[in-house]
Amino acid sequence: MELRLATAVALCLFIAKGTLGLHFVNVSVPMYAELHETLTMSCHFELGDDHLYMVKWFKDRKEFFRYSPDHNSRNFAQPGIKIDMSRSDMNTVTLLDLQFNSSGTYRCEVTTGAPKFETLFSNENVTVRALPASEPIITGLQPAYSPEDIIGANCSSPKSKPQAIMAWYLNGKTVDRYSLVYYASSEDEEGLSESVLGLSARAEVTLFPGGGPLELRCTATVQERTWSKTATSLLARLNNQKLAQDDFTNQSGAK
Repeated sequence: MELRLATAVALCLFIAKGTLGLHFVNVSVPMYAELHETLTMSCHFELGDDHLYMVKWFKDRKEFFRYSPDHNSRNFAQPGIKIDMSRSDMNTVTLLDLQFNSSGTYRCEVTTGAPKFETLFSNENVTVRALPASEPIITGLQPAYSPEDIIGANCSSPKSKPQAIMAWYLNGKTVDRYSLVYYASSEDEEGLSESVLGLSARAEVTLFPGGGPLELRCTATVQERTWSKTATSLLARLNNQKLAQDDFTNQSGAK
């Protein structure tokens, strides 16, 4: 009896699997794409026993590409969409020369043929960005500072969109906002902006541990990526006797 039951269950599972229709539609696209670059998006699906009638691609609910096994592929004009038809088929669509208005919600819609004409779809978002062309540039920094001098420098990140988030670090510690100089920025014709953050900090002896160099680091962050630039400055006009006296004073004050 148990053997007959197991055989019956296995047979039902086999029949169900054999007659399974369209399922598992999944769009594979990157979260971010780069300005003027090429983007290839994939649409994965299982037809089961059904046959494919049509695959449609939409951006923000407007169709821009259609594939059918029985007809030639078609594309429909839309701002920010330039299709490489030679690299677009049932499972992939390739876009060329991405623009900022190529950003949006992309949907792959799969439809089976008669008699079901079943349709499933999947959505994913893509954001086109422009990353800085290089690491930040530090300007205005002097090779050495005397005690109580003002350390003044600017850190500039090349144009990007979105605009880079800047930060300064002295000896690995974040510089507080009271020692920062903020500059207004403007967009160019493509919507790109340069980012500049100034530094204005007093050259205290404690910033030069053991008389060694002061490490200054600037970072520029765009979304999940960060670029950095590091520079150093020395403490000028500080002889060994004065350094020993300052070290003794600092140690005594810490007790």
